[in-house]
Amino acid sequence: MAKLAPRNLNAIASGKYTPQQLYECLKDIVASHNNIAQQVNAEPVGVTPAPLPHSSLSVVGGGGILDVAITKDTPAYRGEENFFDYSNDNGVTWHTKSIGPAKNWRGSLGSGTFLVRSYASHSASGSSSPIYADPVSTTGAEPPMQTGQGSGTGTSGYGEVPYTTPLPPIRS
Repeated sequence: MAKLAPRNLNAIASGKYTPQQLYECLKDIVASHNNIAQQVNAEPVGVTPAPLPHSSLSVVGGGGILDVAITKDTPAYRGEENFFDYSNDNGVTWHTKSIGPAKNWRGSLGSGTFLVRSYASHSASGSSSPIYADPVSTTGAEPPMQTGQGSGTGTSGYGEVPYTTPLPPIRS
């Protein structure tokens, strides 16, 4: 991995530098700082806003299985993490499941009726507003798998591109 090496450090360290050399050094540091901020989806100055909410949440159940599919049609940055909470006591107690950049999850929760909500976050931001699914029962026959919703900004992992729009999305 390349290390940050701003121009003109030796001249600045010796005290014999021109304003142009100082400018070039500071410009290199600022460019590096902004590059890192983009890679980790953090605002270089100030608080990083939460991602936009998920577009929709589909939850089906049966055979003790809960199958969750999150759709995100709004602009998103790579590195967005998806979460869903589930409750089998009418929302008195919520249990959180982090599914990382994935937008689908399928697992066994046993028989019951569950409330489910989903939201997104970056490691450097708060969470988006949650969206809720209708209550779902996991009794009866096991449901077929829902259509895969991809992952991150593409089809796998955190995604192939830095964001899902032609230009960086405007953060709220």
